[in-house]
Amino acid sequence: MNNPYGGFQTSHFELIEIIVGANGIAPGANATIPFKNQDQLQTYLGGKTVYIKAVETYSDQVFATSPISSGVAVATVADMANAAVTFTIKGKKLIDGVPMSRFNLMWADTGAAFVPYTFNPFCLRDVFEVDWTKSFVQVIAAPVAVPFSYLFGIHYSDQPN
Repeated sequence: MNNPYGGFQTSHFELIEIIVGANGIAPGANATIPFKNQDQLQTYLGGKTVYIKAVETYSDQVFATSPISSGVAVATVADMANAAVTFTIKGKKLIDGVPMSRFNLMWADTGAAFVPYTFNPFCLRDVFEVDWTKSFVQVIAAPVAVPFSYLFGIHYSDQPN
């Protein structure tokens, strides 16, 4: 996972998304938007155990539109600052209410206001049995412009059972 030469190594990566306001109706304040089931990130897949190693998010400074859902805008930095993420693992909310900005590794100097980001990925240890359909993003205030996508980069590895 860690590179002795500095930086971060990954063996597997999956880009996933949550579309906010997919029907054109903005969710209200404190609404939760669940992840969809992630078949490729199931705990036991083809005789292997899938371990989630790290999570990143990407704003519109990285992708103008979603590479997964054609024509859907990507969350702005303000959209990311308006959200928290919860991952349900082994039936419990073990990673609960993490500010989405904590996952943002990318920053572009637009000359605009402060952009929250971190230098280090949000790394996890021995995390498997993520229940994706019970994991969610919670918006704090009702989003203004919908639809848009929250994009997540999931770094993972798999080990034989």
